[in-house]
Amino acid sequence: MTVTDSDSHPTPTTSKVEGSSPIIGDTIDHMAASDYTLNISVGKPEVDGIDPHARGLLLIRVPFEPEPNTPWREVFVEGPPGASYSASMHPPVFFGPAEVTLRCPDDEIELYISSLRERVDATNEYYNGEIAPRLRRMRSERRAAVTEEQRRLEEARKRLENL
Repeated sequence: MTVTDSDSHPTPTTSKVEGSSPIIGDTIDHMAASDYTLNISVGKPEVDGIDPHARGLLLIRVPFEPEPNTPWREVFVEGPPGASYSASMHPPVFFGPAEVTLRCPDDEIELYISSLRERVDATNEYYNGEIAPRLRRMRSERRAAVTEEQRRLEEARKRLENL
């Protein structure tokens, strides 16, 4: 999501993914089975301009391929457990579902891209090891519950037919 200031310059939003919530049933209902295991990679970075609010920083847009789902983005934004990041670096900010913007000094572009790649790799590892199995289990449990409800309804219909 991009917010525009009064001079029509793109302004990063907060790092929290808008409209997201912890991994809940609503998330798994909209995910295909192929969404459970993800291998997100960093696409080709592009210079987007000078940060209008901090003229000493460049804005670098970096796409993710393929588009990550909401649970993956949440892990990325919060930082995967165990990963460490320099407190002096500006965190990446999502602009839409599959692109981040980096705000970095001219002489630290390589450092920021390297850090971004490490964060993506750590997010992939945590997501695939911890989140994806939970999503699979939740989907299986939800399907089992729906199947049981359908069985109960069919049984009730049959009993009513015999009255």
